[in-house]
Amino acid sequence: MSIELSLPSAGALPDLAVTQLICTAAEAAEAANPGDDPVTVMVAGRDGRRLESTAARCPAT
Repeated sequence: MSIELSLPSAGALPDLAVTQLICTAAEAAEAANPGDDPVTVMVAGRDGRRLESTAARCPAT
């Protein structure tokens, strides 16, 4: 799953903002497809810089 931002760089966001985007997308994917393997979420800016992670790094809800 990927999220493309209209920011110049994904690195322009604070770490907490990137974590929130990744965790929200990962949780949405899990809710839509319960029991599937966890997804890797990638956040990319216009410069092509990518940050990625999985729900394993998200706080438990």
